Amino acid sequence: MITCKNCGHIFAGNYCNNCGQSSKTKRIDVKFIWTDIEHGLLHVNKTLFHSLKNLFLDPGRTIKEFLEGKRIHHIMPISLCIILATIYAVLYHVLRINLSTSHERNVEEATEYFFSHYYWFVVATIPIYAFTTKLFFRFKQYNYWEYLVVAAYKLSQRLFVHILSIPIFYMLTTDAAIKNFLLVLSCIDVGLIIWTNLQFFNQLSRFKIILYSILSTLLFTLIILILITLILIMVS
Repeated sequence: MITCKNCGHIFAGNYCNNCGQSSKTKRIDVKFIWTDIEHGLLHVNKTLFHSLKNLFLDPGRTIKEFLEGKRIHHIMPISLCIILATIYAVLYHVLRINLSTSHERNVEEATEYFFSHYYWFVVATIPIYAFTTKLFFRFKQYNYWEYLVVAAYKLSQRLFVHILSIPIFYMLTTDAAIKNFLLVLSCIDVGLIIWTNLQFFNQLSRFKIILYSILSTLLFTLIILILITLILIMVS
């Protein structure tokens, strides 16, 4: 029998059946520190790349698996968004990207503020996109919080694409080139949303899925534009 060093419970086996702590708690040494670093880096990297790969190759099945409880090989949706948003923020600021194409001071400042804070802004809008998706795709088996997971994973797709786009923006030198690539990026975003919805909501016809995807995205965009306008009016 083993006495748990965490809660004092007496148990047999590898883990305490009261608090879950491992029975193998040795004194901290250099091996412990190295194991901690190695496990942390390898586990996060492995789970991160596994989730991203599946979100692009087979997004519908991947998200359904997570909702059904098969989660050991998938990184948590909000955590994935935060990790990718942080990577985006670091690259954006380190490379000093400026995506403003307007020469009007107020517009330029507002545009630059939006893109420089894009990482937290898009994460904050997850609940809104979950709402607009649920509004059009009314599947009774999914509650709002499950739609929130769907929205977070779809956002992770787009964040990853935007991370890959930063080096391209870094090399662009003209306003016209930046505008054109922003348009391409917007098309890719919509394409990813439709691609994921076609797999996830495959009980519906393709026409309905594409139509609802576009309508939910348009409504989401409208709500965001209204919120941004209200915020700019309040701070001006």
